[in-house]
Amino acid sequence: MKSATVWSFVFAVALAVHADGLTRSIALYVPPGMADSLLFGDTVSMHHSLAVAGVPWQQCGNLDSACRSAVVVCPAKWTDQGLTQAQLDSLQAYVGGGGVLVGFWVRNAEAMPLFGVQSGAYSSRRYRIEWDTAAHDAALQWIDDPHEQIIRLGDSSKTEIFGTLGYAPGVSATALARFDDGSAAVVAHATGAGCTYALGFTARNIIAVNQIHWGYGASIAYSNDFEPTSDVFMLFFRGIYQKHIRHAVWKHTTPGGKAAALMVTHDVDSRSSVDTMAAFAQMEASRGVRAHYFVTTHHYRDPPRIGALYDDRAIAECRSAIALGHSIGSHSVGHFPDFGTSHFPVGAPGNTRENYRPLCPVDSTSGGTVYGELEVSRAILEEDLGTRVRSFRSGHMAWPAALPEVMQKTGYLFNSSRSACDVLTNFPFFMQKGTTILGKRLRVLEIPMTISDVLKEETFDSTTYVQAVQVWGDVLRRNADNGAPTVLLIHPNRMVKVAAEQLLLDATNTDIETLGFDEFGAFWNDRSVCVFSDKLAGDSTLTIRLHSAINPATRLCFACDGVPMGGTVKVRDASGAILETQQAQWRNMTLISLGHRLPIRNAGRPRQQRMEIQIRGGRMWLSGLPAHKTPVDIRLYNLQGVLVYHAAAIDPTIPQILDTRHLPAEVFVATIRLDNQYMRMTVNSHR
Repeated sequence: MKSATVWSFVFAVALAVHADGLTRSIALYVPPGMADSLLFGDTVSMHHSLAVAGVPWQQCGNLDSACRSAVVVCPAKWTDQGLTQAQLDSLQAYVGGGGVLVGFWVRNAEAMPLFGVQSGAYSSRRYRIEWDTAAHDAALQWIDDPHEQIIRLGDSSKTEIFGTLGYAPGVSATALARFDDGSAAVVAHATGAGCTYALGFTARNIIAVNQIHWGYGASIAYSNDFEPTSDVFMLFFRGIYQKHIRHAVWKHTTPGGKAAALMVTHDVDSRSSVDTMAAFAQMEASRGVRAHYFVTTHHYRDPPRIGALYDDRAIAECRSAIALGHSIGSHSVGHFPDFGTSHFPVGAPGNTRENYRPLCPVDSTSGGTVYGELEVSRAILEEDLGTRVRSFRSGHMAWPAALPEVMQKTGYLFNSSRSACDVLTNFPFFMQKGTTILGKRLRVLEIPMTISDVLKEETFDSTTYVQAVQVWGDVLRRNADNGAPTVLLIHPNRMVKVAAEQLLLDATNTDIETLGFDEFGAFWNDRSVCVFSDKLAGDSTLTIRLHSAINPATRLCFACDGVPMGGTVKVRDASGAILETQQAQWRNMTLISLGHRLPIRNAGRPRQQRMEIQIRGGRMWLSGLPAHKTPVDIRLYNLQGVLVYHAAAIDPTIPQILDTRHLPAEVFVATIRLDNQYMRMTVNSHR
């Protein structure tokens, strides 16, 4: 989450180190001969991390070339580097002259002094990382939500998870994060004019392993929870870049300069969904929302499990939804419960509506294949509805190992068969072949589902939907603070869900844009292939150079850290021609569009409130509440990031003493919401 405090302003002079002659970019240094199977997972994880961060970067196989960039990231373990003394001397000179060096798993005795660590101890029994935001380091500027400050690596009930390296920092170094055993997980070390960062884990265990859902038990929910585990590390790299590059530039994560995107999706997989989807489609169209309907094309009888729900009525309803501006995706042919199991065959291409009719009387399918589910459902929808089908969501969110590769071979571009809470990220990622970190990255984009009508314990009905919508809104706002998209899944089978969706849409901040699922996927694809560099002359003359063509319909924007309004900003295309741009200040940064209009916002700094909370004798005492009538919302989280207390709509004009007798005597993180701004503080509970 982007903190309300003005990090770039506070640290601009003290910490924006940038040596003359270094390019404003990150070099990913992968030595020749090191691109083996293990490093592959680390390298692709860093490719993804830097792509999400949106900063300019390139991969280098030559150390001298890498050291021409202002920031160098080495994804290989420093026990594996095999660096010569001359190379170590070059890195020391690079950092001393103002360069920034990021290393993983620093255990090389000769390199430890450069990184400010005295030793590193291996363990596979570290389950949590806690960031020290009290250090006020600008690299941590995106890490200020309780769920971001304490990151789960795995389930502590497991005997062990993946290995980590816990550091003992030197006296001149700072631990930016610590593992649950107290050892340092991230160490920053200022040396000469530059800085180093030592990370006590591998990139693959934080990014790639989570994306294939190998599962060390870090996930604590299926949906309806804010889950930023992998996102924190990707935004940490952006924070490093912002800290050390004055007026840093990166690609914004939402089209049109909005804060974030909300995608409304529906799974039409029952007769009741077909009967009710028109009410959803009409309500959404009346609000200008382009929703996405994933449709199950079970067009024949398969008693007793399911009937022919895809019939003339379903086709008519889908055509009506398209006429209202909505889009269609595949939700498989049969919505089979064993689709994700190893005994569900991959099959072969060549399946048609006529020759593919698998049966599943109870829970075991006969005659079904992964190819058949993808091929036939898409062909049916395109033939019957006259629309292009580019996206897929599997029944039961099941995931056979062959799914990514078969999706690419059958022409799909986008998938939403993973939950953000399962893969521990809210940002899209390109799927890998198979389910190992060695799998090749494919062209199919996974856009994880975030919030849904599937509640953990309660039934979604008239007594629970308001509370569910509050949870949806909370996750949506917290994702938006990171620029992360949110995908809403609603099964359109009950009218109470129309009311729930309407309530969410009406309460959603205008700074969050509701986009079609395929529309956002196309934007992210275009953003991913956009390559740029930038140069800064003086303090406010910035030139961005595009090295690839950009489709204007994409509405891609650039964000620039702290360029003052009225400063000179130029964007040149690959030929050098100057493009038309617009600028707008937002959240202490400048948004730069390529001709399209930017949203109008209040560019002033968020108002800061000074409040005090004490918990004594089972009572919470609040003081310093603002003298106006806006209700205050207070949440307490324990150090595991679990919400343990919530008081909503508190009247700030009345002195408050709240009952907290059920809370233990420990430390909590308090979140106070006022006027849609968030403040946080640490609170001690005394019995």
